[in-house]
Amino acid sequence: SKATVSVLYWHQMATSFNDNGMYKKLITPQTLADIEEFDPKECGFCRDVSGDVKGCKADLKLWEKHVVVVTMQNAREWDKMLKGGTRSENLVKAISGGLGKGSPVKVSLASFEYNTDLLTEGDVLVFENDKAPYLKKDVQEGDVDSLVAGLSSGTPSTALDSSFLMVCAHSKRDGRCGYCGPVLTDLAHQQADPNLIIGKISHVGGHMYAGNVLLYDKSGHDWFGYVTPELLPSVMARKWDTTITARWRGRLGHNADGLLALERTLLAPKPAFPQCRSVLVAGVAAVALACFVRPFSRK
Repeated sequence: SKATVSVLYWHQMATSFNDNGMYKKLITPQTLADIEEFDPKECGFCRDVSGDVKGCKADLKLWEKHVVVVTMQNAREWDKMLKGGTRSENLVKAISGGLGKGSPVKVSLASFEYNTDLLTEGDVLVFENDKAPYLKKDVQEGDVDSLVAGLSSGTPSTALDSSFLMVCAHSKRDGRCGYCGPVLTDLAHQQADPNLIIGKISHVGGHMYAGNVLLYDKSGHDWFGYVTPELLPSVMARKWDTTITARWRGRLGHNADGLLALERTLLAPKPAFPQCRSVLVAGVAAVALACFVRPFSRK
């Protein structure tokens, strides 16, 4: 199938940059320490993914909103099922419980070690496609009912003029995320725009797709899978082509049919010089008019 081909292509096209771990020369000693327990052949960017015959868009749920609870705890320490009893994990549990099963709102935990001046323990971010993210500071468990009610009614809070890139790094849930997540967040931080807030996020579904990258900005709230160090800059710049769309898992607020229509739009050829096309059309019209008028002017 087409999905199978795209996944196998990702595996086959891996360059020496990924194969030989050249990215390890670029990441920090802390990141190296975070990933040393994982075997790169099993969990890294060149692991065998030939068993994945479904493709990146096969199992992403339709999420209308994404609630992210901020923690100061290192992603390596997160409980496998986020039941460790920390304040932030308790908030995740309380918000999820208040929303109930079947809710179209995804609830996650995330740490933002590069942006501790803006985000700290107990803060809650809410993302919705085509809207600026908003922030609730210092949420307590007693605030959860009003928070959940606000999610249903669309009650606004402090809007942020920021973009977010979050990578699943939930190592106790799956080693692939534990390896790929820290590497990608480290590399993203080194090449990011100052307005891009980078974090590590808990399990988002689809361990097999690690590195799972969520890019939320004014262009859309998009999920990508199988992101490698080599491809990270193209994902961050949203250079839509068949290679990147093969790794595109979906967008908040879009079901399967909506994603297919959106993908066709993203891949539609665009004129390189639209202004030149306008000049060309005007020129052709002028020539045609001249040819039409000339016979009459000779009479």
